[in-house]
Amino acid sequence: MSNQDSDTAVVIYENRPNYEIGVKLLVVSLEANFPEASIHVFAPNATADLQNWVSDHRVSLHKQVPTEATGYNVKPDVLLWALDQGYGRAIWMDSDMILSRSLPKVLLEQPDDVLVASELPGLRGSKTHDRTIPWGLEPGRSFPRDPSSCCSRVTQSHRNFLEHWRDMLRDPNYQHWQTRPGNERPIHAKGDDSLFIALLGAKHYQAMPVKLLRYGRDIAQCLTLRGYTVAQRVMSLIHGMPPVIHAMRVKPWLAKDSERIYQSVSPYACVARRYKDVLNETQQDWLEPPRSWVGWWYKLVRGHPALSGLPFAVRAQVKSIGIRSVIPKVRYRLN
Repeated sequence: MSNQDSDTAVVIYENRPNYEIGVKLLVVSLEANFPEASIHVFAPNATADLQNWVSDHRVSLHKQVPTEATGYNVKPDVLLWALDQGYGRAIWMDSDMILSRSLPKVLLEQPDDVLVASELPGLRGSKTHDRTIPWGLEPGRSFPRDPSSCCSRVTQSHRNFLEHWRDMLRDPNYQHWQTRPGNERPIHAKGDDSLFIALLGAKHYQAMPVKLLRYGRDIAQCLTLRGYTVAQRVMSLIHGMPPVIHAMRVKPWLAKDSERIYQSVSPYACVARRYKDVLNETQQDWLEPPRSWVGWWYKLVRGHPALSGLPFAVRAQVKSIGIRSVIPKVRYRLN
């Protein structure tokens, strides 16, 4: 059962049985690094394995969800549920996250009127008001990097914002676009974060203070091989690993073929190995140490979450720049 004396609820939602591995790893990393939190897992399709597993952990499992919404669209409803239970703070964490160490102060030590969200890796041509204006909202502030609700903190002060977000997620226009493939949806209706960004960029909420977990410093957004950059990996040797590791897109436990090689040394997998024993034997094969030259490198850097995948990040970054543009610069410096 969860810690009922806590003033902070961490809420997690997952309706896909093959993602329950992520739920387990997030829960145990929270128990190790944020023991004072009250953890609530909403899993309408929870397997018998997960139901038995939670009985040995400090977590409350809810098979009933306080909304008819599904997937990422449940966020405002679940956060409002936590506030309705009397918690002073509610933190949403995506189920494909894991903690490498204690949560950052920017998430926990903010005044109650501050909404905390996360920075996403930069997207070319993406602007805050590209989401705000199509919904008929008057534009206000903008953000240099897109904010995301993937790891976010709200308090009782944010009820109106959450209710507005919830209502927009129920809008027929949004619901219509959600029936279309992701690549056919306009930027203002891609998903729940599109509406989250639209509201944060609206003049109506301009006076609401917002703090963002810094991309690469407070949260590692592992969207691609370059999502957690070479520079950010090296800087982790000075500042420490980002406390929150987000396995965006490809999930390490589901990776196949060549993708599995990198995922075996991804920041998420390196941290997850600390908690390998909480998984069933049939769920542990993806956590086996890598082989070939990748395994030698992994041993050389002692499984460091930032350095183990560094060769892949370097290769991806050089490829993105273009090797032809790099060579003249190298020659110039040598001369």
